[in-house]
Amino acid sequence: MGQDTKNYNNIASSPLLEPLPSSNSKRASKLQTLGNIIVTVVGTGVLGLPFAFRIAGWVAGSLGVAIVGISTYYCMLLLVMCREKLASEEPLGESNTYGDLGYRSFGTPGRYLTEVIIVVAQCAGSVAYFVFIGQNLYSVFQGQGLSMASYIFMLVPVEIGLSWIGSLSALAPFSIFADVCNVVAMGIVVKGRYTTGLREGIFIWAKT
Repeated sequence: MGQDTKNYNNIASSPLLEPLPSSNSKRASKLQTLGNIIVTVVGTGVLGLPFAFRIAGWVAGSLGVAIVGISTYYCMLLLVMCREKLASEEPLGESNTYGDLGYRSFGTPGRYLTEVIIVVAQCAGSVAYFVFIGQNLYSVFQGQGLSMASYIFMLVPVEIGLSWIGSLSALAPFSIFADVCNVVAMGIVVKGRYTTGLREGIFIWAKT
């Protein structure tokens, strides 16, 4: 009887769910977080800014960049505010995804709408990057006899493999490498434009 009581007490004191492992061991460092933020906010889209300014003009282009920058910064602050509010209201962390947040705000329709918007946005971004990378690979290896679509299809397995990485700290080396590549690419563009401007005897900002 005493043994049965002891076993019952052990079962009653055991949690129904195992506690989540501590996130401290997988938490990204400040450098890793900075690398992820830069590649997320900036990305290779900044390489298309010169063409965008050429089409929109200096005034509209500058206003557009300013509006997008302010909106992005404001949305980042909203994410932090939502995190702090949910942390104070839900000690157990019941809302872990954007869909959970949409459910808390607007119910089931909010969850579905949030998930659909995220899927569409991520798919559209992935397609844009596939086309961008495919165009660049095709321009570099144009003499190999492969079409641009072939380079795009070759990128699909690589992207699928990277999508299985679920840790931001594990993705940080790729993000930092991408940041370095972005800086080098922008440096090459600026150097080429500056050299062309000096050769033509004009200021680099006076001709598009």
